[in-house]
Amino acid sequence: MATGIIHVNYALQDAFLVRAIHGKIDILHTHGSDVRSSMKTKQWGWMVSNNLHKARKVLVSTPDILPLVRQVRKDAQYLPNPIDIIRFKPVDKPVKQFSCIYIRHNYEPFPEDLAKILLNKKIPLFEISTGSYSYFEMDKIYSKFSVFIDRFSIDSFSKSCLESMACGLATLDYRHKEQFAERVESLLDVHYRSNEGQSNRKYIVENHDASKVCNELLKIYDEVS
Repeated sequence: MATGIIHVNYALQDAFLVRAIHGKIDILHTHGSDVRSSMKTKQWGWMVSNNLHKARKVLVSTPDILPLVRQVRKDAQYLPNPIDIIRFKPVDKPVKQFSCIYIRHNYEPFPEDLAKILLNKKIPLFEISTGSYSYFEMDKIYSKFSVFIDRFSIDSFSKSCLESMACGLATLDYRHKEQFAERVESLLDVHYRSNEGQSNRKYIVENHDASKVCNELLKIYDEVS
């Protein structure tokens, strides 16, 4: 078993300080904003690039940032965000009503045109802010709804969206930002929502199961030990 691995989960000041203190980073794990925004600025771009260059191994947590990171580290590897598929799972009697849950983000407003469509269709929308509920409550919260509305400005699923998919919810996400009306019309069909929810659950089990992701990470630890 690998020991003594220095694994840093952000490519900005924390990674810079870890290198200054320990003289190395075995694994630098990027998670989004450290690459999407900071890497492109004069103020922080040099630091992100330098940290990426100096790390022995670079991981990315969402597929949308992999091309950006590979501009600096061609050997960067995508490691899916882990989801606890035991905690986040479909309930015995899923909600049949078309009802939505949305977690507000400070970096994007809820789309006005989507809000109008939902209002006109009289589709219930429950909005919460990040951190409103404990992680240990979220599986029960998701299961009160049939559709999760994710962010649209970033071309990947949020962690919350992945959790909702594990619970068997259908989604409105970045893939639908140019076709809200058509997407809502499709989701009006309860069988369509149910089938998609089952497909979403299957996708999470196959690609984001925390135990599988953990085993893959342990293999990476052995590689760099």
